[in-house]
Amino acid sequence: MLVDDSPLSRTLIAGILSAKGHEVSTFQDGQEALAQFANIRPDAVLLDFEMPGLSGLETCIELRKRPDSYNVPIAIVSSHEAEEEISTALTNGADEYILKPIRANELASKISFLMAKRAAPLGAKMAGNVIFSGRYHIIKLLGKGGYSMVYLARDLRTNKEVAIKIMESSSLDDNSTPQFLREAYGLSMLDHPNIVKYMESSHFSDKRFLVTEYIRGESLSAFVKKAPFSELDLIQIADKMCSALSHMSARNVIHRDIKADNILISKEGRVVLIDFGLARGPQQDTLSLGNDFHGTPQYVAPEYIRNEELSVKSDIYSLGITLFYAASGKFPFPSPDASAIIHSHLTVIPPRLEKNVPGISKIFSIMIEKMLVKPQVSRCSLSELREIIDALKSRPAFEQHKFLSGRT
Repeated sequence: MLVDDSPLSRTLIAGILSAKGHEVSTFQDGQEALAQFANIRPDAVLLDFEMPGLSGLETCIELRKRPDSYNVPIAIVSSHEAEEEISTALTNGADEYILKPIRANELASKISFLMAKRAAPLGAKMAGNVIFSGRYHIIKLLGKGGYSMVYLARDLRTNKEVAIKIMESSSLDDNSTPQFLREAYGLSMLDHPNIVKYMESSHFSDKRFLVTEYIRGESLSAFVKKAPFSELDLIQIADKMCSALSHMSARNVIHRDIKADNILISKEGRVVLIDFGLARGPQQDTLSLGNDFHGTPQYVAPEYIRNEELSVKSDIYSLGITLFYAASGKFPFPSPDASAIIHSHLTVIPPRLEKNVPGISKIFSIMIEKMLVKPQVSRCSLSELREIIDALKSRPAFEQHKFLSGRT
């Protein structure tokens, strides 16, 4: 799409691009281009900086407000070479700034680059100029999962930071789509201070996306790599996670992937459970070892391995492993071999924390043992877990302790 009020410039630029094999739609003003944008669905947009009515910059800004323009590269063509004007264009949605007089080779190479950028994988092109879904200003890539990218963004309606998980178009298969939808559905039913807050889930174009609050902080695993937690801090973590599990259980949600990487501690000391990509109800299918195994071997409950019905006690088991690791810096069944770890979950009694970790009390160690009982029917329930945690919290040392105060 070429937008320029000068017939001579339109003819010149269109001729250069047509000679390189591009199909060019031309418009003489920004209003006309905006009106036809959805019909044409261009692969790139060239805007003349100075036009009557809407200028090229104003047209660029309006385009970036539209959900259907988020991945369409925009170049502004101008005779102004002042740094301030170039910076203004690039910070308001333009991907390229091309100076007049037009040089055919330069124009062709820059357009080719922009077209290649549009065709690049999702993570390579979502950058600071993108307004996703007409609402979210993408700031940076946070990470990549098996089927999606997670970005830090700013919600333009609330001016708050959010995390956006965007499903890759190439990942729209029979396995990843239900997993993505389960995460969105599971989170939409939950509203708890120790569970990451759901904002919205939707799709536009060919991409599904999920928006949650953004937690500034570190995972439990990141903390443990520096040093294991004290018992007093662990009691606080157990207390918050037990509360979160109770909230989930009341709504028939099982997380199925509780682990140190999926529990965050914010800068303010808030303990938050994240990543509900494996969450399901208790009656939904489990995954045996004969299928694609999605759980994390170090944390997985025995019934998950046996392909038995899951319950909140499955999450209690995984939380027990997490607390064991957070207390000792080691897993109860350390092995580089996933099969050996899985076998240990079924047959091996974990070591007692109080005998292996200085500063761990007998009652805390017993709580972990009860959480790691192998038969579900004999494992402690949420109410039993709450009773032990409350007993631990009633001690004067806990009442006087400030969370994370002993860590540097």
